[in-house]
Amino acid sequence: MHHGRVASDRNDPSVPAAHHPWEVLAHQSNACENVDFEESAPLLVCDLEGVSATAAGGDVVATWLLAGLFIGFAEEVLTRGFVVNLLRKAGSGELVVAVVSSALFALLHSGNLLTGQSLLATGVQLVYTFAFGVCMYLAMRVTGTIIAPILLHASTDPSIFLQVQYPADASLGTFANLGNWAVILVGLIALFFIRGRVDPSPKLAV
Repeated sequence: MHHGRVASDRNDPSVPAAHHPWEVLAHQSNACENVDFEESAPLLVCDLEGVSATAAGGDVVATWLLAGLFIGFAEEVLTRGFVVNLLRKAGSGELVVAVVSSALFALLHSGNLLTGQSLLATGVQLVYTFAFGVCMYLAMRVTGTIIAPILLHASTDPSIFLQVQYPADASLGTFANLGNWAVILVGLIALFFIRGRVDPSPKLAV
């Protein structure tokens, strides 16, 4: 369950409300303003540093961290666990594995369209989550364990939601904005370098 966030433009009346973060992203993609959507490991530090823990409260932070763990576990087990294993057992090459598992991951977020989120915002979200899915696939392939993408994914949502609701440092949010676009770039470019096949093994099975 991925969402975008707002930092310095949170109180700008021209920016859509924060309860539909991808609406904000779509708006600012057109307006060339500062916004970001998600993470990567270094960006997570900026996100958490940009959260006002005092304003949020320890109970809110703890709740979001726990929720992020459940969300990350569920989505990664389905897409990088079950789907990847299924495709590998069927003899698919790793490029197919990466594309199909990432596409499924992206489609899991298309339901946001039913909540009133615009088609443009949902489209932007799907592009990002697809690229993010490729990055999580690479994290699993490089480390040889699904634990890596689970932990990376689990740390994403809490940092995003907390930074949206309790921003403390807009400058860190601005820095994270650039990195989030880099996630898309890295994810899409990486597809051109994914090769070979991987036989299913117990450590990659779920």
